[in-house]
Amino acid sequence: MAQPFTLNKNVKPVLLNLIPYTAKDTILNGKKNTTDVVQVEDTSYYYVKGLSIYQPVVLNISSTDVNNKMIIQIAKDNWKTPDKIGSLNSKGIWQATFKTEGSFGIQVIAPKKTIKYKIVVWVGNEPKKINMPSPFKEATAAPSKAPAAAKTPPKTKTTSKSKSKKQ
Repeated sequence: MAQPFTLNKNVKPVLLNLIPYTAKDTILNGKKNTTDVVQVEDTSYYYVKGLSIYQPVVLNISSTDVNNKMIIQIAKDNWKTPDKIGSLNSKGIWQATFKTEGSFGIQVIAPKKTIKYKIVVWVGNEPKKINMPSPFKEATAAPSKAPAAAKTPPKTKTTSKSKSKKQ
């Protein structure tokens, strides 16, 4: 699924395309999207797709209007049931870090009709494959230690001295 589910046809989320990002510190390499927004409606919707559960995600929303009381919601499956909710701190910044598979949605609810803010999404690269030895070993044929058969007592010769009569 490319975005959280909704039956509301008025909800038209904007795709935030991730582009390759190369940093001086290679641990910060990955993909990034920076979007400057002037929101004129009370609610705006965005989504990011193409994520792997192994990639860290950092979502940062900031505004120069520190009195801005906007609400930010992150949704995975449904816009009406957000997985994270937050608002800008006293410096005008909100940040969330998480991992997810596939996609996620961002919903920004503004009390004032016209607000300006910046959305920055950074997605790290998947970790490089590390060759680790397997903790499992192949089974080898061990000498069989079948339980010893119960010893039967040695047969002893018994003789019967019964006499039979011939007729």
